Amino acid sequence: MYNLVATCMDPIVQIDCEGTIRLANPACCKCFQYEESELIGKNITMLMPEPYATQHGNFIKNYLRTGNAKVMNKDSKSGGRKLPALRRDGTTFPMFLTLTEAVVEGEKVFTGIMRNLSAEEEEKQTLLAMHGLLESSIDPIVQISYDGTIRLANPACCKCFQYSDSELVGMNICMLMPEPYSSKHAQFIENYLRSGIPKVVEEGRKGRKLPGLRRDGTTFPMFLTLSESVINGTKVFTGIMRNLSAEEEEKQTLLAMHGLVKSSIDPIVQINDMGIIRLANPACCKCFQYEESELIGKNINTLMPEPYATKHDQFIANYLKTGIPKVVERGRKGRKLPGMRRDGTTFPMFLTLSESLVNGEKVFTGIMRNLSAEEEERQILAAMIDSCIDPIVVITTQGEIERCNPACTNVFGYTKDELIGGNITMLMPEPHATIHQQYIDKYLNSHKRARSNSEGSESKIVGKGRDVSGKRKDGSEFPVFLSVSEFQINSFRKERHGFIGIMRDMSEKERAIAAEVEKGKSEALLMNVLPHHICERMKECTDDHEHMQIADAFDNVTILFADIVGFTKFASHRSPMEVVHYLNRVFRNFDVLVGKYNLEKVSLMLFEVITCEHSF
Repeated sequence: MYNLVATCMDPIVQIDCEGTIRLANPACCKCFQYEESELIGKNITMLMPEPYATQHGNFIKNYLRTGNAKVMNKDSKSGGRKLPALRRDGTTFPMFLTLTEAVVEGEKVFTGIMRNLSAEEEEKQTLLAMHGLLESSIDPIVQISYDGTIRLANPACCKCFQYSDSELVGMNICMLMPEPYSSKHAQFIENYLRSGIPKVVEEGRKGRKLPGLRRDGTTFPMFLTLSESVINGTKVFTGIMRNLSAEEEEKQTLLAMHGLVKSSIDPIVQINDMGIIRLANPACCKCFQYEESELIGKNINTLMPEPYATKHDQFIANYLKTGIPKVVERGRKGRKLPGMRRDGTTFPMFLTLSESLVNGEKVFTGIMRNLSAEEEERQILAAMIDSCIDPIVVITTQGEIERCNPACTNVFGYTKDELIGGNITMLMPEPHATIHQQYIDKYLNSHKRARSNSEGSESKIVGKGRDVSGKRKDGSEFPVFLSVSEFQINSFRKERHGFIGIMRDMSEKERAIAAEVEKGKSEALLMNVLPHHICERMKECTDDHEHMQIADAFDNVTILFADIVGFTKFASHRSPMEVVHYLNRVFRNFDVLVGKYNLEKVSLMLFEVITCEHSF
């Protein structure tokens, strides 16, 4: 009997009615971390945590006094009870205690056989943890028997395949497979069980990509790992699946992005935080005249002229050290910079910069737009504007002059520096100068209302032309024909809104019109006093400066054509009667001269008198 107790793997202890330990086998000593000599003669409470240690003496006394075996409360099924025990180091552990009572040499003793439940509890906790993992796993997990029947399906599996747990458990796993896998699956298992060749299982342990079939008939890519085990003597297979839909979508997105980068007509380059080029698309290689292999691994300053090339590494270092995203922020908005080709020539480009993390590494991606063509077009347009003989001015919605051509400076008498940045009102006389901004604001407000109401806005000058007055630097005014157009540019760089004015100096035209009017008056006068063919001959002689003589030669006849200088001005300030009296005096003097020189007066034509009479 002693040998059985000594060799028993479970702790065994025997106490008397006072709770004093009479026997403790080696398993008990080892479990509680004591030597046998340290236990024998001591009270059993040393092996109990509170409150059991304090209450144990009363438990024994009550039992001995009443005979009520309450203290030996036994589980009806297991014949014992679960209690905590206390080791020498103060740690506790769960144990299962069965207690018996006996009389040895006339003395009542109690023998307790304990089972350390630490391993079982740990296993239980492990199982609970595994169950928790199974329930909370984001990856679908399914377990099937050797005939393909589903024994277990976690929530992620149910959600992924669009079934409830009750709809899966007990069904064949092939319901989750599209053809031809569904038809062949049973044969795979049967071949394995018959031959013992673990081809499918071995492949499953490594994992393989397969299609899954949802309840709605749609398929999706998944990665399956398979393991084999025996549970309660039954061979089972556990499959852990990973839905690759998101990864596949991400892969397709990456492929699409890669395609975009490759096919982009704008140069794209990506560098790391050391300035080393990680990626350069074909447009970048073409633009800078390099092969891709010549750029990858090189510093980005290869593509920069001085002083940018020398300073670039310091820019990155300062940003990484301080975290102040000055360059990156400016890069996000975009900025105009020079690029340098392989042959050393430079060109203007517009650069936008972004920062990101790729596999834990900080990278910067730059998208460039070659502005060479735009710059050439801008220069051609600038040349056209500068060569225009009419004044052209560009203003903002606040009336600030942004650009003007040489004709504008010549006509208004200002230098370019005096005009740029000034207000357009400096070229206007009053009262237009004072209220000009009100004109602009009124137009913009009406234009905004018209857009919101999907109607057209009416302007007295924008999109039309009108006669206005201009004011030169010296304060003199002159007539101007003005046409105004509105522009609004929403480019990738910035938004601009303003007006373009094209002016024509009408001074010369008005003088020409006045001269033409006077000429018309003179011709009308001649037509009234002379024969038509004579008037035509006079007009021809006026146009032909080489033949100014219009008199014909007749023997013994002299024609005198006398004109009074300033007569028109003289007559305009006097009444017709005064003019007639004045002319009478003049013609009487002609009669005196005729008589004095013995001439014969054939005819006398009073042109001005006739004109005056006609004016009545």
